Amino acid sequence: MTVQIKSILISAVLAFAMINLAHSAETKARVRLDANQDGAINFTELQNAKRQRFAALDSNRDGVLVLGEFTTRRVQKRFARLDNNRDGRLSAQEWELNLSANFQRVDQNKNGVLEREELRAMRKRHRG
Repeated sequence: MTVQIKSILISAVLAFAMINLAHSAETKARVRLDANQDGAINFTELQNAKRQRFAALDSNRDGVLVLGEFTTRRVQKRFARLDNNRDGRLSAQEWELNLSANFQRVDQNKNGVLEREELRAMRKRHRG
């Protein structure tokens, strides 16, 4: 077998593995959010997941997120965007207000649930 053929085969195997990993991560995320296992994510399911995420980020358990509870630069930018009143604190109300707007934006067919295709389109937009 020539070096070129081996190279092509290795590239194909790696590409297949990456596709499987991406699909696996997408499936795990969807299953985690889809509490009633109906194949779609409704606003309540997303809201519950976001509340859990808020609680996980709130390291001092005071019901408010401050910039120091966010670690990466990307996340700090997101914090600044969500902090509607610019007080350097992110209340649960600010968190949920942004959640509602984002849910409505992603729910393209306005049926009250986020379906697989809508989630894929959202991820594609975020990847650039």
